Amino acid sequence: MSKVNYIYLTSREYSSGVYQTQIIDWLNLYLEHNVVYELWQAYNPIMIFNRSFNQNKKRQLTRIKTAYKGEVKSVFLVPYRRLKFINNYLLLHYINKYCKDCDRIVIFSRDNLGQEVEFLKKKLGSRIVYYLDLRSALTEELNLTINKQGLHEWKYYISLAYTAFCEFKKQINADKIFCVSNTLKEYFERKYDSDSTKFVLYPCLSSSKKFYYDSKIREIVRKELGVKETDNLYIYSGGLKFTWHIPDTFLRLFLEIAKKDENARLLVMSPSLPDDIKKHISEDVIMSKRIILKEAVPNEEVMKYLNAADFGFLLRENNPVNNVASPSKYAEYILCGLPTIISEGIFDYARFCKENDCGYVLPDSLLNNMSDIIPLKKESFSRRHIAQIGLDKLSKESAVERILSEMILI
Repeated sequence: MSKVNYIYLTSREYSSGVYQTQIIDWLNLYLEHNVVYELWQAYNPIMIFNRSFNQNKKRQLTRIKTAYKGEVKSVFLVPYRRLKFINNYLLLHYINKYCKDCDRIVIFSRDNLGQEVEFLKKKLGSRIVYYLDLRSALTEELNLTINKQGLHEWKYYISLAYTAFCEFKKQINADKIFCVSNTLKEYFERKYDSDSTKFVLYPCLSSSKKFYYDSKIREIVRKELGVKETDNLYIYSGGLKFTWHIPDTFLRLFLEIAKKDENARLLVMSPSLPDDIKKHISEDVIMSKRIILKEAVPNEEVMKYLNAADFGFLLRENNPVNNVASPSKYAEYILCGLPTIISEGIFDYARFCKENDCGYVLPDSLLNNMSDIIPLKKESFSRRHIAQIGLDKLSKESAVERILSEMILI
């Protein structure tokens, strides 16, 4: 049997929740199934003389090594477009240093490594196997930013063309593409004529060890929040700063529901409270106690508040960026048995919601005319039934064997 070295390479410091759920939790689960990844965290070598950068790097590595049970290595990669050729030789050096006794080296990454992998395959041949962790349509994200912010200078269009080139390169050099949604797969097939046989469905799922339904926890937390059993508690859990969060939309929607349901309450949990919420809602509404504001809690504590709630909001604008998305928040909601009000523009999960009757898909027509909204009744949904659907279909544990069957080299 050949010796294989598995590497997960990331050069970004994502928010702690994203890093934990989308990288660390998966790698720990693979480790439990005897597939051992080395986690390579890449840093910009230009910053090594920056004191605060080095302090932040040290803190981040400490957090990562505490969370991940496998090996963690710190490496350097250059983020600048004109100097990216240097990464070819840096990666070749690291691979020769750490993996010289291996027959094959699997590089699993969401970074734009298409050109680097092409170079490595020329140098090392079939020893290099590249798995692309495909999370989004980066070209569409940049295009949306350019149009929303009116960035119509030539340099932004050069960046857009370069991003499209990077997307093309990484998909064509990938041996397999682990893709978060069927809609994203169809997008790449349409835009880049990607080979459909490369794709493995790899949605943003959540751990059933962290997220599950518990009626006792529900009762305790509702009491802590001052929410009665007769109240209908809606929840929004997540950020408020970025345009795709559309906080004004879910707040207007809740206020419309509250006009028709005197028992409606809203719990907003976000790391950006309270200033960002006050941009979208008046002080008197906050003081009325119809809306409960709570700072974000660690990922492992979120489930308590999802259990306490009766409905979850997951609303996004209907555009190409959100059409291909697979928000892990949805899996968290469903694993906790929480009926979810979801935008029709999140294509894969909106379809899942309809097929499994675990919430309500909000059409764009209602978002444009919210006065027609009819408050939902929590009695219409079985929390335990929805939680079981989550356990069977949206938990990492339910998918890990299928994913590893596509990942393991023999």
